[in-house]
Amino acid sequence: MERSGPGNVRKAQSRRMAKVTELEILNNLLAAAYVATLKMRPMTGMYEDGVLVSYWRNQPEARAAFFSETVVTPDSHAAWIAAKSPYKQVWMVENQYDKPVGTAALYIDPVARTAEAGPLLVAPECRGKGYAREIDYMMLAMAFEFFQLDSVWGEAFVSNAAILHLHESVGFRLTTTREHPRGLVQRIEYYRQTWDKRRVEYAAMGRTLLPGWTP
Repeated sequence: MERSGPGNVRKAQSRRMAKVTELEILNNLLAAAYVATLKMRPMTGMYEDGVLVSYWRNQPEARAAFFSETVVTPDSHAAWIAAKSPYKQVWMVENQYDKPVGTAALYIDPVARTAEAGPLLVAPECRGKGYAREIDYMMLAMAFEFFQLDSVWGEAFVSNAAILHLHESVGFRLTTTREHPRGLVQRIEYYRQTWDKRRVEYAAMGRTLLPGWTP
């Protein structure tokens, strides 16, 4: 029978610590795999996309965040997609099971090599899972890695503290403000120099959005 001397106690503690470390590593890998499961595809005028976008867009909290309070329908969504400029890049974001979880967009000015960050929506049932931050990063990766832009800008109501905090967390900088009939609007800006620093953080999330891209 093995005695429980100091040496054996230390060995037992080491074995327990090894198991804890293994579990931590496994949990970290699983967490990274979970975060890295989102993907983007071009938004379509298909009825299925229109139903989802109109439902998400017409939620009270979403409508309050938009400058236009127009109610969106699947038909109006399809008409907008059909009429939009090719420089308006709009994506549906899906999880690993091809379930749509949100949207992202860039409205590109190819001459100025800049783009407006379009609406970032997250499905109501998918909020609180870190999707919004990853979608923000995915949009920035498309802007700076794929389209090779020099900057991205956007606007949000000052009262929408959550979205401004989200954008600041990925590197957007608050700049000027302007008046709007429904409240003060904050402009945000993001430059390539910032992305060159932040892209490492993006890669650490397990993302390899663009073929051949290495941080």
